[in-house]
Amino acid sequence: MEFQLKYSECKVPQKGGYFQLDILDLSHEGRGVGKRNGKTVFVHGALPGERVVAKIVKKRSKFDEAEAVQILASSEKRVVARCSHFGVCGGCSLQHMDEKAQLSHKQNVLLEMLKRQAGITPNIIFHPIVSDQWGYRKKARLGVKWVNGKSGVVVGFREKSKGFVTDSTECEVLDPRVGKKIMQLRILIQGLSIANQIPQLEVAITKDVVAIIIRHLAPMNLEDLSVLKRFGRKHKLEFYLQSDGIDTISAIEEKPKSLSYNLGDVVMNFAPTDFTQINSKVNEAMVQKVLECLHPERGDQILDLYCGIGNFSLVMAARGAKVIGFEIDGRMVRRAEMNADLNKLSNCSFRSIDLENISELKSVDISDANKILLDPPRSGARAVFENMDFRKIEGLLYVSCNPITFSRDAGILAQVHGFKLSEVGVLDMFPQTSHFECIGFFGR
Repeated sequence: MEFQLKYSECKVPQKGGYFQLDILDLSHEGRGVGKRNGKTVFVHGALPGERVVAKIVKKRSKFDEAEAVQILASSEKRVVARCSHFGVCGGCSLQHMDEKAQLSHKQNVLLEMLKRQAGITPNIIFHPIVSDQWGYRKKARLGVKWVNGKSGVVVGFREKSKGFVTDSTECEVLDPRVGKKIMQLRILIQGLSIANQIPQLEVAITKDVVAIIIRHLAPMNLEDLSVLKRFGRKHKLEFYLQSDGIDTISAIEEKPKSLSYNLGDVVMNFAPTDFTQINSKVNEAMVQKVLECLHPERGDQILDLYCGIGNFSLVMAARGAKVIGFEIDGRMVRRAEMNADLNKLSNCSFRSIDLENISELKSVDISDANKILLDPPRSGARAVFENMDFRKIEGLLYVSCNPITFSRDAGILAQVHGFKLSEVGVLDMFPQTSHFECIGFFGR
């Protein structure tokens, strides 16, 4: 699919189900919205104010899905997509939209959700937290596929509307130390004896280290290992192999460089498979926003729910607060404990607990806590808010990757627990996509 078209003098195809459509709005996931014979049509690659030639790709009972194949009248917010794979690759959905317009759209989605689902209008809307628009992505899972028709390997994200791996040569949002080496990685894998038995590459990148885990379904021979070592040393890549579950991961080199990042004076070590934010600069700014809103200090006891490896916990503990972190993944709890020891922080502790399990939730003693921070998965934290007593909590900071569940939960916090959403804003963690994170501070 190409959107880098000359937008004038486009002839409308007369066959094959093509039709003209005026685009009236933009959906939450970044598709143009139009009406055809009274039925809503969501159009990939179209922007509000445009007239497009579209083709239906899927019919549903209440709406249809379509793709823009020509732009007859272009929006002033349209730009030429930077990536040659845009429109096919499912990694990005808004490269055709001006960056300021992307941010405005994301903020509008957040505020609309809050008003519609919770009836909430926040006191303060802070300016979106942003970073580099390109080459920002430090974590990724790339599909790998041997394609007989191409007599070789393709590497990339999944295609937008299909399960195929995108036939990529580069990626503009990945850190260029990997994004600009896609073609070289393809050639590398293609030369291995088990090239048709490698389904995935998992990438983890820091300022100084690029780690790539190669998932393989058959054993590698000595020559394969030698080839990978030579390539890794030449391109400064740390290769790991994974033959089965997470416990089978091992580095190719005897002493691989460790992965870590800094949050001020706090050092965060992590393994390539640990969850860390994909956008390191936004993460740094997000942590500062947490400190600004919660003001952790000596005398505070803060609960960090869904704490991961301690991304927030340790920084708050470094400010003097007593912090207790809760996380379901035992590996991440152990990593958080190791990072606390590394940073000589004795005023924080961690527990492995399923925060979606009501009986386990009731074992959490929050009687001494006065502040809460949480960063739940996309499903939100409904169980937490419906089964914990927050009467002694002065302030609660909610970091979310889903404005829908954030807005739902904000309604519970306001209506059930008496909190008010004092401040909220967008974290542009995923530029060029419709996804974003948000952060909201709830006070009394």
